[in-house]
Amino acid sequence: MTRPMSGLQIPLSETGEWRHAYLIFGRKIDGQIVASTDESENHICLRWSIHRLLPPFSSLSPTASQSQSQTSLASRHSLCLVCYSIPQSKSQPHRITKKPKPPSTTTNYPSKSNLGEIPMKPSQDHCKQKGKLEQEEGKQHRKAGSISTQEAINRLHFYLDFPDTLASIREFNQLLSAMVHAKTSGHYPSIFSLYNHLTQTLGISPDKYTYGNMINICAQMNRLNLAFMFLGRLLKEGHRLDAITFTPLLKCLCSGDRIWEAAVMLLHKMPKLGVVPNKHSYNILIKGLLSYGKTELALQLFFKMVKTGGECQPNVVSYTTIIDGLCKESDLTKAFGLYKQMYSMGVIPNIVTYNSLIDGLCKDGAIDRAEKLLLTMVNEGVDLDVVTYSILIDGLCKHGEFERAMKLLHSMKSEGHKPNVVTYSILIDGLCKHGEIERAMELLHRMKSEGHEPNVVTYSILIDGLCKHGEIERAMELLHSMKSEGYEPDVVTYSILIDGLCKHGEIERAMELLHRMKSEGHKPNVVTYSILIDGLCKHGEIERAMELLHSMKSEGYEPDVVTYSILIDGLCKHGEIERAMELLHRMKSEGHEPNVVTYSILIDGLCKHGEIERAMELLHSIKSEGHEPDVVTYNILIDGLCKHCEIERAMELLHRMKSEGHKPNVVTYNILIDGLCKHGEIERAMELLHSIKSEGHEPDVVTYSIVIDCLCKHGEIESAMELLHSMKSEGHEPNVVTYNILIDGVCKHGVIERAMELLHRMKSEGHEPNVVTYNIFIDGLCKHGEIERAMELLHSMKSEGHEPNVVTYSILIDGLCKHGEIERAIELLHSMKSEGHEPDVVTYSILIDGLCKHGEIERAMELLHSMKSEGHEPNVVTYSIVIDVLCKHGEIERAKELLHSMKTEGHEPNVVTYSILIDVLCKHGEIERAMDVLHHMKSEGHEPNVVTYSILIDGLCKHGEIERAMELLHSMKSEGHEPDVVTYSILIDGLCKLGEIERAMELLHSLKSEGHEPNVVTYSIVIDVLCKHGEIERAKELLHSMKSEGHEPDVVTYSIVIDCLCKHGEIERAMELLHSMKSEGHEPNVVTYSILIDVLCKHGEIDRAMELLHSMKSEGHEPDAVTYSIIIDGLCKHGEIDRAMNLLHCMKSEGHEPNVVTYNIFIDGLCKHGEIERAMELLHSMKSEGHKPDVVTCNILIDGLCKNVEFEKVKELVHSMIPQWYESNAVTYSNLIFNLCKNGETAKAKELLYSIISSMIFEGQSLMS
Repeated sequence: MTRPMSGLQIPLSETGEWRHAYLIFGRKIDGQIVASTDESENHICLRWSIHRLLPPFSSLSPTASQSQSQTSLASRHSLCLVCYSIPQSKSQPHRITKKPKPPSTTTNYPSKSNLGEIPMKPSQDHCKQKGKLEQEEGKQHRKAGSISTQEAINRLHFYLDFPDTLASIREFNQLLSAMVHAKTSGHYPSIFSLYNHLTQTLGISPDKYTYGNMINICAQMNRLNLAFMFLGRLLKEGHRLDAITFTPLLKCLCSGDRIWEAAVMLLHKMPKLGVVPNKHSYNILIKGLLSYGKTELALQLFFKMVKTGGECQPNVVSYTTIIDGLCKESDLTKAFGLYKQMYSMGVIPNIVTYNSLIDGLCKDGAIDRAEKLLLTMVNEGVDLDVVTYSILIDGLCKHGEFERAMKLLHSMKSEGHKPNVVTYSILIDGLCKHGEIERAMELLHRMKSEGHEPNVVTYSILIDGLCKHGEIERAMELLHSMKSEGYEPDVVTYSILIDGLCKHGEIERAMELLHRMKSEGHKPNVVTYSILIDGLCKHGEIERAMELLHSMKSEGYEPDVVTYSILIDGLCKHGEIERAMELLHRMKSEGHEPNVVTYSILIDGLCKHGEIERAMELLHSIKSEGHEPDVVTYNILIDGLCKHCEIERAMELLHRMKSEGHKPNVVTYNILIDGLCKHGEIERAMELLHSIKSEGHEPDVVTYSIVIDCLCKHGEIESAMELLHSMKSEGHEPNVVTYNILIDGVCKHGVIERAMELLHRMKSEGHEPNVVTYNIFIDGLCKHGEIERAMELLHSMKSEGHEPNVVTYSILIDGLCKHGEIERAIELLHSMKSEGHEPDVVTYSILIDGLCKHGEIERAMELLHSMKSEGHEPNVVTYSIVIDVLCKHGEIERAKELLHSMKTEGHEPNVVTYSILIDVLCKHGEIERAMDVLHHMKSEGHEPNVVTYSILIDGLCKHGEIERAMELLHSMKSEGHEPDVVTYSILIDGLCKLGEIERAMELLHSLKSEGHEPNVVTYSIVIDVLCKHGEIERAKELLHSMKSEGHEPDVVTYSIVIDCLCKHGEIERAMELLHSMKSEGHEPNVVTYSILIDVLCKHGEIDRAMELLHSMKSEGHEPDAVTYSIIIDGLCKHGEIDRAMNLLHCMKSEGHEPNVVTYNIFIDGLCKHGEIERAMELLHSMKSEGHKPDVVTCNILIDGLCKNVEFEKVKELVHSMIPQWYESNAVTYSNLIFNLCKNGETAKAKELLYSIISSMIFEGQSLMS
């Protein structure tokens, strides 16, 4: 490339100013530095003599008189200005009282031919001769001694006032050396002015030491171009260069993002110029490489030093620098390897070496090893310093070992090492981070009482701790306290408080604090504004955040990439993707380069809003712009693909990521394993788990927990338990989350005792259960009806010091409500409040739901008002529960009033609320009103969904309005609402119920042709109607068809066909189908077996029915009361009363409780076989076991007694039972009176009739019958 400079094109190499300086000062032009007389500009000017070709400075006679030198130098400079802005101190104005004399017009310039005599590099002889002279000169310089910084500043001021008094270059060098070592950068512009006066006006020639110091000053000012200019002078004048000359240049390059140029200088340019780098040169580059994370390259350079030896042999600084870098990279093995090597090389570690190693051990959690190393230091006579103690105290604090940290503090004091503000601040920070705010405050007071003054950092740490623990008011008080004690808060302190206020939702107070800090003269910075913008975004105030961005810019605060990334994130999270994209383009146009985080935020936003293709496009776009995506970017995209069911594309992206050199991490694999698990691909998830191990990626506790959770959810509890053992054997310790997942899985499968065993094992392994663990158990017990054990567990967790939370109480209240114990649930609500646990909207909603389900609408309404009066705002779910129950009880008007009330209170009903109302109206036959609600919800901007339409279509179908249902289907499609398989299944069912089988079949084909896949329910509906219409063959064909299309029939489908075959007397074909379904892996259920047992009994095949009962039991299918009742009925009907009685006893012994139907079957059987006494005994037995006889029992007994002409017993039975049999109906009385009349007992019939009527009147029963 070329750089234009006043018409002269100077080629630049890849190493920047190196070649620039060499070409300019080795061959073509010369220059001078002058101080600007314009103090407002605060810059210096480089004056280039580019229209004159000058002789080398070495040709000037060092013995010439001052006036001659002055005239000759002044006359050889025609000035052309090129400005380089350099900040300088406003407190020290320039004091040049004289301007350089203008150049003489009579000066004779050398001819161009003389220029050819100037060598590009001095000859070896010349260098040797020059070197001897410089060594002698150096000795004289050292003899001259050094001066203090203050003396140097005083001399500078004097020379600026009286520049002509500066007698020699040696005096100037002495001054320069003192200024360089003092690093008084504010005085550097004055030095440049003095330098120009010295060289231009006084004609004093600079020497090697002058140039060396000027290079150092330029490097300290970070003006490498000027430093290289002076280097060019050194080269041109033939001075011998050494490693010290390059030291400031190397430092400046390393600190200025030019590490590679520093490496080129050290390894190539310096040797090329005959300069041998020393250990200090290497140390600078090693430190630079480490600061840029290039540890391997730093190590290579270090070993090059070892190999080179001599002057480059590593010293304690070399070893300590590389050890420190390795410790920061957590590579303690290599760090300690070098520590041992130090001794073998005769290099004694110093306090800094030990401090680096102790810090590395502490950061790695090896506190005990750090303490042992401390003892080694003591044994080797290394004096510990405050830094050593502070590092170890910091390590102990970070690992929560506060008592040990405090002991070390006391030990430090007792050994005469005075802790400083840093030591105390470390301890206070540790306590704050572990929530021990009170102890931190105590320590602040103690450090003050011991005479240790806290600083702004100490106070900022405490304020941060208070904010993070929600104690905003105390944080504000501490701010006022520190100010009153004379400690001025800085921008960090204010930013911490503003962050705390934002995180606790106090945006207005945060904004007030910003204005206050400004009014008190504290300038906010970009971080302060970014915190506020983040707070506004997180609270949904995007517009105010955008306004604050404009405000900060107008006030001169330039937002950075973090500020823009926060805003882009806020926009994405609020669904404003297009505005986020616009902001990205705007930040680019304003010169702010987005980074990988910015792009990752946008990709995440696109993925979360389902715009996967645009996210993929953005990935390609950022690559083409030269921004390399990182593992986080890929993880976001892989997660997005998994969440949108694109597992294969996610796997492809993983392979692409690897092929492009991006190493996936454990999070990448966790996302993929989770995606596979959520899509039911357990085998592939397990394969991927083994695969990551083989690729050298270590799965973590999260990986195992994901797979264990997946196995539990798919009922594979044993496999989950095996994986737990496997993870332990591989050295991965499960945590409380892993155990909670397993316990939850076991509880959900009803094995509570096994879950309890798992809890005990967890405790014995040192894993303390948390409130989530107990909540899982309590939920499991409640769901399995073990309310008392759940309540006991609540008391047990309290006694063990585990505080229940609102979720715990909500689970128990839900359990009590579901088991009808409403009063206890309400008591528990009062109890939790009295214990200081505030119920939330979920708790109240559960209780309101419980009251509603038990028909206590008024109490539910009272509780709704009560929760509002206590400041608990009901949500749309709460209102929907009450609206639902009002609708179900036919109180449509009250439901509508409540809907109106919730709207006026600012609670917007959602699609669920409206769907509930529509559903109830449909169920009450009020189709037109349901349609009105649909139109009303649309008019208010609430979009109905597929569920809403399905409810209406179902309502229309159930009321026989198929055509309107079909019209509504077309209407929902035209409005962009795609019907699903449920919608189609409802319509098919409606058509089937109306006997329109052909239209139902057409709709089934139409459903397929439109890309909607029918499910097993859809097929079962059609198969059922075909069976009911006797079209068994078509039903079987449809069964085969669904299987061939990949739709696996379920137990319901098979049961429908089996029932159909049984009803048509095709028992053998039904039995064949049973065997067929089993062989295909479909397990029959109790309903399937009951259907077959029933048909066998009805066809007199009692023994086959009994065999089938034994068969189902042996296969693990437990018969229920219905199954037993069917067989008992069959046996009774075939006169096998004793076998039936044996079966009843067997049923009871197996824990199956007979119901009233079972007893009625027996009583009927006994009555029909004339065994009235046994029937009456069974009636008493049934009552004593808590089974209440019903009207059927009554009718059977009356009929049996009448047939046996036992009218007295009938009369006795009627009088004893009628008061209890409120359900007695006309059949009972008609049957009784008919039998009395039939047997000529008319008088008794009349007497009984009057008795029944008076009894009914007394009991308040209706006489309508």
